[in-house]
Amino acid sequence: MNGKNATETKETVARKLGGLERYHLMLQNFLHTNVVVHARVAGHITEDMLRRPLDLLQKRHPLMTVRIDRRRSGPRFMSGGVPAIPLRVISLPEESWHTVAESELNTPLPIDRGPLLRCVLATHGNSRSTILITYSHTIGDGMAGAGMMRDLLAFINDETIMDIQPLILKKKMEAYFPRKTRGIPGALAYMKINHHYMKHLRESGGSIMPEYDGQAPLHERWIQIVPRQIDGTTVKKLSEKARSEGTTVNSALTAAHLMALAHDLDHRKPVSMALMSAVNLRNILSGAADGDMGNFAGSCNTVHRVDIRGSLWELAREHRSDLLESIEAREPMLHLLGLNLYDGIIRWIGHDNFAARSLDRFYAGFKQKMTIVSNMGRIDMGTTRSNLNIESLGFASSSRASGMIYSIIAMTDRCMTWNFVATDPLYSRKHLESIADHAVSLILNTID
Repeated sequence: MNGKNATETKETVARKLGGLERYHLMLQNFLHTNVVVHARVAGHITEDMLRRPLDLLQKRHPLMTVRIDRRRSGPRFMSGGVPAIPLRVISLPEESWHTVAESELNTPLPIDRGPLLRCVLATHGNSRSTILITYSHTIGDGMAGAGMMRDLLAFINDETIMDIQPLILKKKMEAYFPRKTRGIPGALAYMKINHHYMKHLRESGGSIMPEYDGQAPLHERWIQIVPRQIDGTTVKKLSEKARSEGTTVNSALTAAHLMALAHDLDHRKPVSMALMSAVNLRNILSGAADGDMGNFAGSCNTVHRVDIRGSLWELAREHRSDLLESIEAREPMLHLLGLNLYDGIIRWIGHDNFAARSLDRFYAGFKQKMTIVSNMGRIDMGTTRSNLNIESLGFASSSRASGMIYSIIAMTDRCMTWNFVATDPLYSRKHLESIADHAVSLILNTID
């Protein structure tokens, strides 16, 4: 069920894409870098109950009313004549929701026609549902998805809202960063940090990751999700334990993730592992948080010596220390802006599609030696009416090119959702389930 066109038929240029947006568009062209945010809801929701809130959501956020015109002079966000957010309704068992999320991750969005997102309502009987919003990484990161879902649920809760004032379209993401991190100074600082990281990686003997189970061309790969949940009471115990150990829940989960990967290798000696930790930059960039949309997830690259016979808490403390040091050095900002270097290469080559095809060929035979942990933290979903309760919230994102294993984590007051994401056949579902189960068991055992 779809509403009327979200924007007037006269087409106008909203603005050109910035370098970071161009980079994500290049990946989107061939590698399908979608993001999915999913919420488990207790209470009765119907197709009609979702249509008005989706239309309000789209009117509120300008990046939901655009398509992308991929012209040679530079891609542009175009508004006018963009359809309403598509809504699909299906019915399936509650435990099978992740199959819908996987399908959404692997199905391209209509970039040229718009909008750059869609919604699925998966019903599990009369009183439980999962709402899934899939969107392009070009317009938002994980926290953007949290904002979308929060707004959508607020509109569902308040049936009196029939119209809403649109937010102002965000500037190019680079405009929110300090001047010293942009342009040539930023590029030089990024190369310096990257050089330091590569030197550390070489000195540690290089990174080792679990072996692939198979290989396939990019168009034959399938992004898969292995979901795990930990109840709120256990999460509270974990938080208290982490505090007493001088670290954080995020670093404890990261340590468990790394130790589960090391356990899978079945090495008796410690191994070096390269880690990318996602960092939300909204709190430190002026104006970036307004409206929640945009891609402000920077990252810190660190190398850790992982011993499966060692202490999880010692590894967690090391990770927290390295992460704080990287943030202090503005590495998450510089790493995000460093992607502008790729945009410069694209402009020099002359066309996004050529660069994307080059990446396609490169990743087809590339063995990734890094892993990613992205923790959204505790998400405030606002208040809900008594007959509609948010039971869980989670995220998933990857690309068919990625040979990495992702941990993507989000928490509400009720529970923590821990999604393990990888690409089949590089990692089979059974293999990924084994890693996920071991990571969760490490956490549960350490707080008993």
